[in-house]
Amino acid sequence: MARTTSNLPAVNSLWFVTSVAAHGGQSLLTEIRSAITTAHPNTSAAPIGLLIGNESAATIWIKSSTGAAASRGIPIAVGGTLYLPLSSTPSDELWYEAAGAFSVAVFF
Repeated sequence: MARTTSNLPAVNSLWFVTSVAAHGGQSLLTEIRSAITTAHPNTSAAPIGLLIGNESAATIWIKSSTGAAASRGIPIAVGGTLYLPLSSTPSDELWYEAAGAFSVAVFF
């Protein structure tokens, strides 16, 4: 049986890496959508996954907008990564807290 990648994140003609600015509590998907609008050839593309890489000097926290207090949530340690699959219609409830800029690979 041939392996299919139709539902898996893949490096294809649409994927790209963007830098996300430090912030104390911001919607990660709003930042990603902004990057798609300004730096991506297909502005209507919907991401299916995010690979977050923490090259900053402090822990990144992934949280819901209503959930975690400061420095609480899912931590991504310095030098660490976290892959987040997205549904076809992700909401803006995916927030982050970061003391420094970090990179995100966006898959379509």
